[in-house]
Amino acid sequence: IAGPEGGLPGKPVGTVFVGVAFAAPWGSGDSYARVERFEYDGSRTQVKERIARGALALLREEIETESVTTG
Repeated sequence: IAGPEGGLPGKPVGTVFVGVAFAAPWGSGDSYARVERFEYDGSRTQVKERIARGALALLREEIETESVTTG
């Protein structure tokens, strides 16, 4: 919810859920998904920028973790 309006009880303006998924080879059991909830303050533009930065940081973290575990 980027705002400036539209917040709900339990989901204030600035609330976003970001998900990252990895599809491993079929049958390997190594596929996974991760979802994180974030809440950002600021103007609509600031919230959108923070969402983008947060999503990219989460993706980078998952890529780095995956590259460490797979060699």
